[in-house]
Amino acid sequence: MNYFPPCSSLGSRPSTLHPRCSAFSLIEVVIAIGVAAFCLVAMLGLFPTGLKSVKNTIDQTAAAGYLDAIALDLSSIPLGSNTSSLYGITLPARGGSSTSTTNFYFNDDGTLTSSSSSVSTRYRVQLSFSNNPASPLVTSAQIQVSWPPTASLANALGNLESVIMINRQ
Repeated sequence: MNYFPPCSSLGSRPSTLHPRCSAFSLIEVVIAIGVAAFCLVAMLGLFPTGLKSVKNTIDQTAAAGYLDAIALDLSSIPLGSNTSSLYGITLPARGGSSTSTTNFYFNDDGTLTSSSSSVSTRYRVQLSFSNNPASPLVTSAQIQVSWPPTASLANALGNLESVIMINRQ
């Protein structure tokens, strides 16, 4: 049978290796739990910020994908044609000075819609075409993707913009 005498009976210098003398006091345990609780509360406060950051990253990634898809669709219009194959975007007539703007909307699943009134519409794409009379064989297209679709560009949560030049020879 193992018998360990109380720590007080070991003299003025109890051994730190003695099993009964090396325990934590109740005050030390309460302080440790308090410090751990404080750290956990601080970490829980970071979750909303992290989730918002993830949502913004998802929105920016999707918007960049739509911008790239439209730019590629416009760049791949065959010579002699005025309509893109994927989205059916019509270019303005060549020559002369003209400017036109068209809006497109994308749903949550990435499908193209014609209005922003749908509940699942997430992104607005605004296409602005312009012809320069000095170079009638080139049309510039400004592509702006913004979200939410009903907000103006000044009040949007986020937006991306790109300008491409379309060779129409």
